Amino acid sequence: MGFFELMKLSYYVFLSYLKNNRIMDLQESPQGREYLAQIERLNITEPDLGSLRQLTGYKQQGGE
Repeated sequence: MGFFELMKLSYYVFLSYLKNNRIMDLQESPQGREYLAQIERLNITEPDLGSLRQLTGYKQQGGE
């Protein structure tokens, strides 16, 4: 895709191309893949309840 074709794209389509290009560049190196794995881990918003229950000092409500 040439410069003039890129300039005709809407802003949001351009940003999606830019994001996908950046991800493809990062996937080419081991350090980039490690960075992407770290970012994916940081984007998780739901807690891992199984891991939380294994922590010492965790007490269930209504329990003993």
